[in-house]
Amino acid sequence: MRYKVSRSARRHRIGNAHIIAALQSETATVVEQRDNGAQLIIATDDRGVELEIGIRPSIEDPADLAIIFHCMPTHYRKEQS
Repeated sequence: MRYKVSRSARRHRIGNAHIIAALQSETATVVEQRDNGAQLIIATDDRGVELEIGIRPSIEDPADLAIIFHCMPTHYRKEQS
């Protein structure tokens, strides 16, 4: 599987290597699955930072290429009561 990190995923200044390390880690857990194939994944990167990652299959090559469109540390999300 190849990954392409979109510009919007870099909004919170997480590096490409850290994003891909998180996706390949054993802690990666799918939290939400959408009809269009998009997934919301919670995973820990190589520094120990827990990340929320949005990923979807590419239109051109869905079997081999995934687009990472969202990434941010989970501690940015406010606790919901």
